[in-house]
Amino acid sequence: MDLHELAVETAEKQAASEAEAFEQATSCIVPAEFKVNDEVEQAFRAGLTARKSCCDDLRIEQIAAHYGFTSQADMLCEESAEYMVALNKLRRGKPDAYDNIKEEVADVLIVARQLRYLLGYESIDKIIEDKLNRQMRRISDEIH
Repeated sequence: MDLHELAVETAEKQAASEAEAFEQATSCIVPAEFKVNDEVEQAFRAGLTARKSCCDDLRIEQIAAHYGFTSQADMLCEESAEYMVALNKLRRGKPDAYDNIKEEVADVLIVARQLRYLLGYESIDKIIEDKLNRQMRRISDEIH
């Protein structure tokens, strides 16, 4: 076996090992029936290297790149549920509920910013702009 063949074989083993590690790591996070297609996850990860920076805080991008779309999409569901619990506690007048709801809003926003990065901030920002403009038109129509 020459050096080229050895390098190819080593690279193939490394790729198989990484794919297996990815599968093991994500299988405990998301039940198989709800799992995002691995090809989609890999496409997100491959696209990360070509993305321009979108954040005033690079930690958002680093965390998003580390965990990936599947994990952070699940995390947004979890954080949103925790926000809903905090909101119900606030409505019931529980002690420290106001501080808790601020904490949960911060968690939701952190993960949402990560998904904005992973999904492509330019398209997300365009959608946000359109939605804000539409709502301003609705408010204007309500006033007049």
